Amino acid sequence: MADIFLSYRRADRSIAVDELARIFERAGYSVWYAPKADVSDELASLMDEVRAARCVVGLWSRTAGQSPYVLEEFEAAHAARKLLAVETDEAKLPAQFLDRIAGRLTNVSAMTHGPELPQLLRGIVKIIGLPPRYKDVEDLIANTLDNDFGFYKIGNITIPARPILGIPKQPFAPRDVAITFDDVNHWDRETYPKILNKQFQHLFDTALSDHHLKAGGLTDNSLARLDSWDQAPEGQEDERGLVTFNFSKTSYFRIWATNSAIDVPFADENGRETTIRNSFCYQPYGDLSKSVLANNPGVEVVIISDTPQQTPQRQVLIRRRSEKAAGYKGWYQVSASGHLSLAHGDEEGRPSPFVTAIHEAKQEVADSLELDPDDYKMVGLLLKAQDLHPSFHGYIVTDRAADELKVEFCRDDWEGLKSAIAFDPDTVFTHIAENKWYPLSAMAMIAALQAFYPPSEVREAALRVKVKRAQDFYLVHNAGTDPN
Repeated sequence: MADIFLSYRRADRSIAVDELARIFERAGYSVWYAPKADVSDELASLMDEVRAARCVVGLWSRTAGQSPYVLEEFEAAHAARKLLAVETDEAKLPAQFLDRIAGRLTNVSAMTHGPELPQLLRGIVKIIGLPPRYKDVEDLIANTLDNDFGFYKIGNITIPARPILGIPKQPFAPRDVAITFDDVNHWDRETYPKILNKQFQHLFDTALSDHHLKAGGLTDNSLARLDSWDQAPEGQEDERGLVTFNFSKTSYFRIWATNSAIDVPFADENGRETTIRNSFCYQPYGDLSKSVLANNPGVEVVIISDTPQQTPQRQVLIRRRSEKAAGYKGWYQVSASGHLSLAHGDEEGRPSPFVTAIHEAKQEVADSLELDPDDYKMVGLLLKAQDLHPSFHGYIVTDRAADELKVEFCRDDWEGLKSAIAFDPDTVFTHIAENKWYPLSAMAMIAALQAFYPPSEVREAALRVKVKRAQDFYLVHNAGTDPN
């Protein structure tokens, strides 16, 4: 007898079913689901498993609705009051099962990177009970989901991102960083999987469709790709070792066809269904040298206004994304951000997070800001769990008043509404906990706090706010996500 029976139409069998079973097993439950073969004489044994299971998680879809076998499984589980029904596409659950609906999981990424799976796990605990190793259902959710990637946690805030360069006590300046650049498209290298070039159009088109976008409004700009990074050991005087970033080229469309399509099913060379995440992404994810993704880094820029002419003296500029934005509409993010571009290179023409940060600050906050690359204090490199997208983050301090910057001309003011809040641990953590924040921006804000305030003060402030879990940083149903 299994704890959980997975009911689904065998025509829908995919890695999504396998992934869901893996998640339940990691939580501590035994799982039974039908083999691939569609053999009619198995129906009796299937119904025995349905009756014996303590809980039935039913995956409803267009094709499931056409199967009398799936319908019988749903009806039996519903009658026993142990059904948890999940919609997996646009097909609506029949009215007789609506009292047992447990959410909507449209793809693998939505399962592990969205708010619906915790809801489903809570439903399972309510029916079956809690495995003995957990103190409560939230402990089960945290250990089942959050620990799989290594999310960043501070106090009551868990962010679905992983620092891969760390959060240094002393920010990096351009002199602390060496940059190499290989002027070649990463997908043209001999080591690049041929199947991903073959499946490019399918991956690209599906990712756009999943995010409700059309290719006609997009431009395939050439962008920088972070191939790998390394840090030299400390010197004889305990000085920090030089960090080296190795770049090549990618493109905007390749972001959509790899990072944004990381969970899009496709057929491999042998005709088996897989995804980029399943076949080509291996832990530790921070080793970018093994990655096949576009890995065009974002650059998150926290702009801090520090002047005695305002109260409070230290404030931080934030933006709320407009309804015109490609994704995360209405969500908050840092003062400025953008893709690491090949158009904004250093003196030798190489891509530089410092140069891009200054460009984005002027473009998205105030065109009149007088800044140079040394003004951007880089405090880390992150990896976002949802699509393994890397991002540099750091801060700029200016003596310009926040009220002045909020109304200053900037080229991209259509992208979001500028505002300012006090730059102190309590105010920043409260804003992150109580509002929708883009995860990499939230992480950038916290890293900037740690550069200005004692660690204990930052940690204590994070414990005073309400709990915000990793899943709270994801868009519902994984829809409308911007690949930046």
